[in-house]
Amino acid sequence: MPFAQTKLEIETSKLDLNQLLIQHPVSSFLLRAQGSALNSAGIFEDDILIVDRQLKSQINQLVVMIEAGELMARFLTKTQLQKPKLEIWGVVTGVVRQLIPHFRYS
Repeated sequence: MPFAQTKLEIETSKLDLNQLLIQHPVSSFLLRAQGSALNSAGIFEDDILIVDRQLKSQINQLVVMIEAGELMARFLTKTQLQKPKLEIWGVVTGVVRQLIPHFRYS
């Protein structure tokens, strides 16, 4: 049985990850994921979340929020929207993962 091959294209022009991943640079920020709550969504410990404060959050979107005094990333539900002290910081628009971590900001 032959193995499936992955076709790769080499990018010859200059690739700017900011331009590729961040739609609203002034209103975007990065957070490092902690814990395992989002593992089922393919987001793991130390992944970098790209968060856009300019986008309006919608039900079922992954958002960064403060709930009960704790900063967390969760999929937004109708129940959460009814909580009076819920503060949504932004919508997660992307995830960056280092396959071979070599440097980490403290």
